[in-house]
This record gives sequence, C-alpha cells and structure tokens, in this order.
Amino acid sequence: MDILISPIATLTAHPIVLIALTAIVIFSFAFPSYLSKQSSKNKRWALKMAALKEHENMSKEDMENHFTNMFVRFMAMMLLSFFVGIRWGEGMGLTKK
Repeated sequence: MDILISPIATLTAHPIVLIALTAIVIFSFAFPSYLSKQSSKNKRWALKMAALKEHENMSKEDMENHFTNMFVRFMAMMLLSFFVGIRWGEGMGLTKK
C-alpha cells in the first residue's frame, strides 16, 4: 500500500515537485506533437528522431498512432525516471546524515 501512496505523498510534500511533474507531462505531450508536425513537413531530423523509416507509405492515421505510442513510452520513462531519481536522491541524503 505504501508503494501506491508514496508518489502522491511526494507530490504533496514539495510544491516544486508538482510543478516539475506538470512540466514533464506538458513536455512529453508537446515534443511528440512537435515531431509529428515537423515530420509531416518531411524534415529529415524529425523523421530520424521519430524513427520513421517508411513515412511515405504511412497514412495520417498510422502516423498519429506512431506518435501516440511514442508519447506513451516517453511519458512512462519520464515518470519512472522522475520518481526513481527522487527516491534515490532522498536515500542518498539519508545516508549522509
């Protein structure tokens, strides 16, 4: 039960954490959306970052699905890294005390 409540307790304990998490959520939504717009303009760097190899043959719906999946994976990794980093930092702080 403590594992489920721990992220909520972290968010409410420090307002800066809530602000940082909100920024992460906005960035993780905006970045794939920006890549989607740039890849539709056939920008080479955007296609490379989005890992779109056969973009000429993809329909608009397929591209949206690709970027939605990219958003979900990106968001999951960001949240995992965020909370693991916070816990690791708190643990390092406790060991130094």
